[in-house]
Amino acid sequence: MKYSIILLLAILSMAGTLNAQSPVVEVTTDITTFALWSSDNVYLIKGTIYVSGILVIQPGTVIKGDKATKGTLVITRTGQINANSVADDAPAIVFTSSAPEGSRAPGDWGGLIMLGQAPINAAGGTSLLGAVNNAANDGQFGGTNAAHISGSLQKVRIEYAGASLTASARVGGLTLAGVGSGTTIRNVQVTQCAADGFEIRGGTVNMNQILSHRNADDDFDLSLGYSGRVQFAVGMRDNDNVNGVNGANGLVAVNDAGGSGAIPLTSAVFSNLILVGPKVNASTVVDSDFQDGIRLSGNARVSIYNSVVMGYPNGLNIDGTATQTAASSGGFDVRRLYIAGADNDLVASGGWDIDAYFSEAARMNELFIANDSLKLQNPFNLDFPDFRPRLGSPLIGAADFSSPALSSFTAVSYMGAFSRLIDWSLCWSNWDPSNTSYDEGSELLASPIFVDFSYQGRPEDDSLTVDFTNITTGAVKYFWSFGDFSSGGADTSSLENPTWTYPSAGSYEVRLLATGPCDNQDSISVNTFIGLGLSDWLSGAQLTLFPNPAQNYVMLDLELPLEEEFNLVLYDLTGRVLRDYGSVAFPSGQFRYTMSLDGIEPGMYLLLVSGQGGFHAEKLQINR
Repeated sequence: MKYSIILLLAILSMAGTLNAQSPVVEVTTDITTFALWSSDNVYLIKGTIYVSGILVIQPGTVIKGDKATKGTLVITRTGQINANSVADDAPAIVFTSSAPEGSRAPGDWGGLIMLGQAPINAAGGTSLLGAVNNAANDGQFGGTNAAHISGSLQKVRIEYAGASLTASARVGGLTLAGVGSGTTIRNVQVTQCAADGFEIRGGTVNMNQILSHRNADDDFDLSLGYSGRVQFAVGMRDNDNVNGVNGANGLVAVNDAGGSGAIPLTSAVFSNLILVGPKVNASTVVDSDFQDGIRLSGNARVSIYNSVVMGYPNGLNIDGTATQTAASSGGFDVRRLYIAGADNDLVASGGWDIDAYFSEAARMNELFIANDSLKLQNPFNLDFPDFRPRLGSPLIGAADFSSPALSSFTAVSYMGAFSRLIDWSLCWSNWDPSNTSYDEGSELLASPIFVDFSYQGRPEDDSLTVDFTNITTGAVKYFWSFGDFSSGGADTSSLENPTWTYPSAGSYEVRLLATGPCDNQDSISVNTFIGLGLSDWLSGAQLTLFPNPAQNYVMLDLELPLEEEFNLVLYDLTGRVLRDYGSVAFPSGQFRYTMSLDGIEPGMYLLLVSGQGGFHAEKLQINR
């Protein structure tokens, strides 16, 4: 006897918390002491709001920048923002446009600006961010405190920022100016900004697991002596979102506007960076605004390790005599950089031999003609990208952390921002927020789980031993309960495909609880029919359903070696009784019994034939 019952139940599960319709709190005055923004409300920033006190934002809170007044939030040199969502099952904190879903666009509001007291290389040690400066000089940034704390951003999204705050000035989605290393920036996504994604002017702030997505200018714009450390970062471009101002690049770095030798030098260190341009393949027509995956110029000394550039017109551009001289003399390092799918892999001004620099054996850099040579899962899908390497990718096992500059970094075996198995952007990021409704707060973003399993007996060993095959998708953990009350509650398993031996034939309710990577859960409970099977308790017996598929009736043909009485019950695939045909006595030999199917909807069903010796389940398809 063998039987296999496929359960056709697929349930979409989105875990997380959704608040009731949230009241809108308008923010129109500066925060000078303390403020707590709760996930019970949606906050609307009107105009430029300065925080010189402490602002705390709860997980799941939505903050909207008013489009009409170009709402902008500025954390001043004396202020702090603590926007932390650190629990696995807590939703992100979201800064977004005030426009309704479906009509949001880059540049709808200003952005989030953090101004600190860490060193910058401007004359006098401080500078003013002109786009938000006022009579009180609340736009001032810089100082002498390298470890200064401007607060913390953890699991934060910033969407549709980049409005022109003055006639000539836009700010990035997240602007960090003079921000110190005491500040935490982790799990932050900037998407569809009309300017830079991350605009970093001086300071020492470190960043980890950050995403720049479909922003119009540069993904990472470094200047004024920025010297922080960045690991696990993504820049991804959209061919339809550029602002045509100063070129669209992945990472650009200058020491200062004049390319001087002012100190501190712009000398940040990046590892496990991936920059994905708009050039999907050789035939892609790219907007002329796109230029370089990485451009180091103006006396910048930024080091790049274990990183990837793909799909840009130019891969790496080392520009200007001062930067090139620094490269040749070891003033910064480009090591373990893979470039793929570029029109021009390497670019340098003034005839400097960048090919010789890049191809030094000790640097372990490589060039690839096609993007897919890197074998990433789905790096060009704008709405749901997957930057993890596939099996056989040259990124796997290729990382090198031997440089002293990486001593404080997390050593991993892979190049790029993701390992083959783990996507740290899951659950909190949103790659397609245009139609997300934020009127009820933020929610944990989970991929759907489709719960399903099949089961099959093993008569050759023990006909009461059943193999369960899990065909659930989207789950990472499983919990089974086999419905065997005789076990004293020990009938559970966390295996993906468990086996269970039942004490006797019968009907048992089996439950599977599946958990996704975002702690989203769903379950299925199904009556499973465990028995000896017709041919096992009556040697030589045969059973046939005809016709199958059936319409208005079905005939049960039985050939039995001796007289037997059976109960005939028709179930749907969730175990619900649709029709009980009662007990029927079958004589020995061949016998046909006709059963009406009137009133039963088309679909797949189970006819359960049960007797004193066991059960037999036969699948029946009903068509009309």
